[in-house]
Amino acid sequence: MTLQNKNLKKLAVITGTTKKLTTHVARHTYATLAKRANIPIAVISEALGHKEIKTTYKYLDSFDCSTLDNLSDFMSTIPVREVRNGAKLSLDK
Repeated sequence: MTLQNKNLKKLAVITGTTKKLTTHVARHTYATLAKRANIPIAVISEALGHKEIKTTYKYLDSFDCSTLDNLSDFMSTIPVREVRNGAKLSLDK
């Protein structure tokens, strides 16, 4: 497991989410949020390091946006500075 995925797993525990958070999910989330913010597909494609723009279209089409909507709804219920269950956020470096 990569260091980034270990830290995402810790964040999932702290926030109480049952979703498996990984760097792959983070990339899809970035791409979906960028698309929703009307960032041009060419810019998203370059940020993701895709050689072909058609790869970015497939990437965006394959992601279930309801997962992102559910996470967004959940995150809006957590006060900005509160850490769930009194856990301290300690990420590995």
